[in-house]
Amino acid sequence: MSNRRQHEQPEFFTEVDDELLEELDNITGQQVVSYSVWDESLAAALDQALTDPAALDIDLYLEGGVYFECYSTLCFATPESEPFASLANVESFIGQAVRKGVWLEEVAVDEENQLVLILAHKHKPALYMVVSGWTLAEWEELPE
Repeated sequence: MSNRRQHEQPEFFTEVDDELLEELDNITGQQVVSYSVWDESLAAALDQALTDPAALDIDLYLEGGVYFECYSTLCFATPESEPFASLANVESFIGQAVRKGVWLEEVAVDEENQLVLILAHKHKPALYMVVSGWTLAEWEELPE
């Protein structure tokens, strides 16, 4: 985790309220230009036993210069499907989606007020990301 940029500390969010949802809605429609899936989640590093083993930390970089640091994120192909069970599956799926061209289509909220990022290709949902905690920051350089 120490590889993440150490600029000013962005605010850490765990729930979405109406004001935040409106702010996040302003960045929908932007293409995802890069991503990083972390080998070990921050929750696992902190030894939180309640963490779902399928939950991963994922960074999403949007074309407008904003990126999400998503913590304890579950990824689903459809709202009805089970979450992807492994780091390799998530990396492969997101990698293919980014190469094909995927956009932040919608920002939603689940029944627990957690953030749900819906990534789409040609306005067809391709990936649902349920995010337990996140920060938003600006990027200057994309990761390698």
